[in-house]
Amino acid sequence: MDWNRTTILLNTNTTIMDISHLLNLFFGSTTLVSIYVAWSSRKAQVQITESTAIQELQKAYATFVQDTNQRHTEMKTEISSLRLELQGWKNKCQHCKAA
Repeated sequence: MDWNRTTILLNTNTTIMDISHLLNLFFGSTTLVSIYVAWSSRKAQVQITESTAIQELQKAYATFVQDTNQRHTEMKTEISSLRLELQGWKNKCQHCKAA
């Protein structure tokens, strides 16, 4: 009888160890899964942030190019106007005598 009782106690302890071992494996694996999920979501968030930053840079660049082109056109018009004015002064003063 004592022998059967010892076997039952050993089996019970083994079962408890198995459950605790299984719980450790389960919680350990969920920790690994949580780390992986957190890493994946962080990586996705970084990609979203980078794509948003790139889009903002593209908008700023497009605005810069548009402003630069407009300013370039204005300057070309002003230079043409100044050349015409200079040519008018040259024609007017062509026959002037130096004092």
